[in-house]
Amino acid sequence: NFYGVDLSANYKITDKWDVQNNSSLTKAWDLTTDRAVIDVPAFNTINQIRYRNDSWNNFSASLRSEWVFEQNEWPNNNFETFVATEDEMVVVDISSPPPAYHLIHFRSDVNFKFSNNTNINVALNLNNIFNTNYRNYLNQLRYFADDLGRNVMLQLQINY
Repeated sequence: NFYGVDLSANYKITDKWDVQNNSSLTKAWDLTTDRAVIDVPAFNTINQIRYRNDSWNNFSASLRSEWVFEQNEWPNNNFETFVATEDEMVVVDISSPPPAYHLIHFRSDVNFKFSNNTNINVALNLNNIFNTNYRNYLNQLRYFADDLGRNVMLQLQINY
């Protein structure tokens, strides 16, 4: 049994400022085994505020907030095994979800026109500005390492 909802809302504050929200909720349940389905994304919501000024070479800057909640419906496939060197039983955690996390991102870009057919777009992206340690439930490597920390990208795009 799969069901979910995606919501998107945009609001133009002025001709230069706007805000938007995108939220997603997915639920899945195996009716045969009466267990949650594995690898279903947790509830998440993304909020963004953006400034645009076309008279400044189509300048745009935005600040984005990404909240990912903890997945609270997951199949418990953890198991116990005997470790002979320790002479004890230990739990092998192969399915517990990581905690919720909140990331802040920034993006800015501007266009420069060189001729009727040629322009250059310069963009700066700062993802995970505060270098938050987090692990995404859908990342199968989450048991071994955190997801990507702060990431800075400078993009130059030539359109001709």
